[in-house]
Amino acid sequence: MDILAYKLENRLLKIKNSRKPGTKKERAEIVPIIYPNYPLFLLNVSADILNELSLLRVKVFDDFEFYSRGELLLSSDEVHVWRAFLEREESHFNKLARTLSENEQLKAKRFYFQKDRKRFVVTHGILRKILGRYLNIEPKGLKFSYGSHGKPAIGGLTDGHRLCFNMSHSNGVALFAFTWGRRVGVDVECVRPMPDAEEIAERFFSPRENAVFRTVPAGKKLEAFFNCWTRKEAFLKAIGDGLSRSLDSFEVSLALGEPARLLSIEGDLKEASRWHLRELAPAHGYAGALVVER
Repeated sequence: MDILAYKLENRLLKIKNSRKPGTKKERAEIVPIIYPNYPLFLLNVSADILNELSLLRVKVFDDFEFYSRGELLLSSDEVHVWRAFLEREESHFNKLARTLSENEQLKAKRFYFQKDRKRFVVTHGILRKILGRYLNIEPKGLKFSYGSHGKPAIGGLTDGHRLCFNMSHSNGVALFAFTWGRRVGVDVECVRPMPDAEEIAERFFSPRENAVFRTVPAGKKLEAFFNCWTRKEAFLKAIGDGLSRSLDSFEVSLALGEPARLLSIEGDLKEASRWHLRELAPAHGYAGALVVER
């Protein structure tokens, strides 16, 4: 089962289990010191987050530039987004596995398929490596706390709670986002055929989003669908509500050529303006989105 199918299944199960009798149906590579032979891109969203989209700058650094930078610094007015490819040689995989906590190692062992187990180890190992660089501590020494809906945060460090982060992965590509003192969410999806895209949109997108989606030309519907989906997931991950918030309770832009924006939250435009939404293009054939608190 792919990640999107898993998310949909869990949302439907949540709706089914929470519905009261008689109610209507709801609408529903990144550590260059260790891996110099793997591609690395650092998307540096650098600007005053309170400014408009046109004033934000995105810089892409290749691995050679990054290796020469020395200490990894994250300014208070920056959001760093990292991309990683998750297929690793066995020796690299083993090094990452040794950074995981005992609990993470137990979680990894629960995966039935080896591919899924390895990707879990690599994503969490990379996350620890990057966090360790920002905080100047050993990756294995990091301890995480978890919100009521499972969103992780760094525990036990003076500055740890201020370094906000999020990660997402799909079909071998992962994104990691980091910023100081702001809630942040990121999502990536592999764009693939979705014969039931219109049915999923009807169930989970808002009426206004569906109205826009129906105007998209047939050849562009897949792109519009994944634009909408990744933007919604990134927002849910930023606020940490997970499956507890309905996908149609807030609205995002999805029309092709329209800037990525959070349009409303429970019908409130002012609340939506507190968030910055940015489209990401992690790799050919993938859609991504970043949401960060202003």
